[in-house]
Amino acid sequence: MPDLPTLVFDVAMPIVAFNVLTRYGVSTLWALVVGGLFPASNNLRVWAKSRRLEPLGIIVMTFLVIGTAASLISGSVFFALIKESFLTATFGFICLGSLLAERPLMFYINR
Repeated sequence: MPDLPTLVFDVAMPIVAFNVLTRYGVSTLWALVVGGLFPASNNLRVWAKSRRLEPLGIIVMTFLVIGTAASLISGSVFFALIKESFLTATFGFICLGSLLAERPLMFYINR
């Protein structure tokens, strides 16, 4: 079960930051970028605490960086919004496909 700081930093804070920033007139793109800083800081917190990187955290951060870079380069918030769905679906299909293997992908990620 995830610990409270993880739920706060990975779920609650990005939502709060996005809502507050857009309410004060910050563009949707930059509000999404700032919201992504909270999961990044949580990954650093977990690394500092355990001295090991979490594979799932690395995957999530990679998705955030790719989507943010594409959005900032294109200037379109569309990439920031659609990339999350595309990358999450791709990862989900990979995980589903790995169920046909001797051990699923999540076994190796969480090991």
